[in-house]
Amino acid sequence: MIRKIIFYFILIITMMNEIISTQTDPTVIAIINSVSIDSLYENLKELTGEKSVVVPSGTQFISSRVYTSAGNVVAEEYLQLRLRKYELETSLQTFDAGGGNVIGIQHGKKRPNQKIIICAHFDSRPYTGSAPGADDNGSGTAAVLEAARILSKFQTDYTIVYALWDNEEPGSFGSDYYAQQASSKKDSI
Repeated sequence: MIRKIIFYFILIITMMNEIISTQTDPTVIAIINSVSIDSLYENLKELTGEKSVVVPSGTQFISSRVYTSAGNVVAEEYLQLRLRKYELETSLQTFDAGGGNVIGIQHGKKRPNQKIIICAHFDSRPYTGSAPGADDNGSGTAAVLEAARILSKFQTDYTIVYALWDNEEPGSFGSDYYAQQASSKKDSI
């Protein structure tokens, strides 16, 4: 589980080379030095119901993130609050398949119309019983939250979209919906 989180985060940091000029740049070094295994693990414990979260409806445990479960709605609220905590513009992108993508936007300074997406899906399986989804895809979601925590402190040239897809387990509905919307708006990604 921790290896998967570290893998996702290394992948994100590698992609940051496109956002900030070179790997020898002091900003990149500061970003890398800001990564916290403890923070990643806390994110994962909250997402998998091992630790409670506080959302507008009260203190809850996210024991299941199956797209049809009440826990999935709690996860949406939790993820929006976490992205707002980093002073990102947040929204819940709802779609016909009954899900809600959680989106956080960090506007770029030099090329705000060009977007880089850092994403994962937050729903999980199995469809019955507990579905904490640590490996699929709590770890990826934890890495996106960690990236938002760190990168939101920096000015970037490009706009960063932190996208947490819903309804991916039953058929990639969340990411497909986002892609269709981005295509119709002719987003530069």
